Amino acid sequence: MGEGAGRAQAPDRQTRRVSHGESDDRFAVLGTVDSAGYLRLTGRARDLYKCEGELVSPKEVEDVIKTLSGVEQAYVVGAPDELMGQVGAAWVVPDGDAVVGSEEIRAYCRNRLAAFKVPRFVSVVSAEDLPMTTTGKVQKFLLVDRHRRNQSA
Repeated sequence: MGEGAGRAQAPDRQTRRVSHGESDDRFAVLGTVDSAGYLRLTGRARDLYKCEGELVSPKEVEDVIKTLSGVEQAYVVGAPDELMGQVGAAWVVPDGDAVVGSEEIRAYCRNRLAAFKVPRFVSVVSAEDLPMTTTGKVQKFLLVDRHRRNQSA
């Protein structure tokens, strides 16, 4: 069995709260159960953001953006918004010498996602401009901070 997969004991149940002592919210993970009863972990609940009262999975939006020709990487976070609560903010890294623009990315998303899932802000950046951990993961909380600074400037 691959990483992130496991056989569910109750495949007819779509969700189940799993507790680990007093701090079960640390382990709030999202997943789906397939027809064979296997559980596939898809993300963490804390990564979701709420826009117009609807929950948005950044991974879903990132996956759509990465299907656009010329895109190598995409990272989406929920950014604070006075009217909507939060809106999507995306950082996109082009593939090699490809040229992609923010409006092109937003238009691509509009044709493939519900309107509330389309990132309001899109920044096209180089991979070197992304804040990374020592293990090579993007620090999304720093992307939110960066967005806040850019909006207040």
